[in-house]
Amino acid sequence: MSMTDPIIKPIELAPDTFEVRSYPKVASGAWSKGDLLYLDAAGRVNLCADSPGKVLGVALKATLATEAVDTQIPVAVITSQTKITASVGTTTVPIATGVLDAVVGDTRILYKSAAGKWAVGEADAVGTASFIITDRAEDPPNGALVYRAVGKLDSQVLQSAFESTTPVVLNYRGAIAAADLTQDASNILVAVPTGKKARVVDIQMQAVGGTVTGATSVDIVIGTNHVGVAAAANLVIASPVRLDGAAGVAALPSGASFTLQGDGEDICMVAVGGAVATATYVIAVVTYVLENA
Repeated sequence: MSMTDPIIKPIELAPDTFEVRSYPKVASGAWSKGDLLYLDAAGRVNLCADSPGKVLGVALKATLATEAVDTQIPVAVITSQTKITASVGTTTVPIATGVLDAVVGDTRILYKSAAGKWAVGEADAVGTASFIITDRAEDPPNGALVYRAVGKLDSQVLQSAFESTTPVVLNYRGAIAAADLTQDASNILVAVPTGKKARVVDIQMQAVGGTVTGATSVDIVIGTNHVGVAAAANLVIASPVRLDGAAGVAALPSGASFTLQGDGEDICMVAVGGAVATATYVIAVVTYVLENA
């Protein structure tokens, strides 16, 4: 078998690791089934260029340039959980099986081969390195001489959570150890990228190991705004407290807890009035959206 471009296989997404949504297309947009698409500033899908800086997902149908603008296009939206299998090569020649050109942990560019199939580029290619290799794929049963890698896209290029014209509701759930909840120390729950602003939808909090003592409250903070204040006496192990302003997580006056916060300001957990004691952890469940700055 010759080492020619057609033996590069299309990108494959593992079942149950992506979601299907429909988006309007750009004017004169044209692509094939299996192409990588991105979402433009107007909220329309378009074909990615080589080494894309932003990726929404994979086109599930071919689209002609003559199709009307805003025609709805089904897209397999790639998320941080999407498992991707792709051929590995240079921009001209695939890498043969047995050539250990790709190793776990490498981050590579994506490019569109001459035959119109997306593949993972060579190690020293210039461009946006966005494909993180996590494993080697099994060789194709037909013995095709192409090294294939399993991986995921770097979160910095994913548009699934950040670029929809209708903000996607996201959720953080985690626990911060009491040892890290020293007075006024910020513990980042959600790192918000530059160009995005967070808006809180809801907050739930609960203590683990005992009622919180030592601090007067444990707060959810964005920038300098304490968008949710959970009094220590309310943080018990029996049940979670919620952003309701009663015996739960107090909100800021006049709906300020639900306003859009500052550009690139992270969502953090902070102990106020002292270090957390007695409790071993504090659990936080934060529902939020990220919107364009």
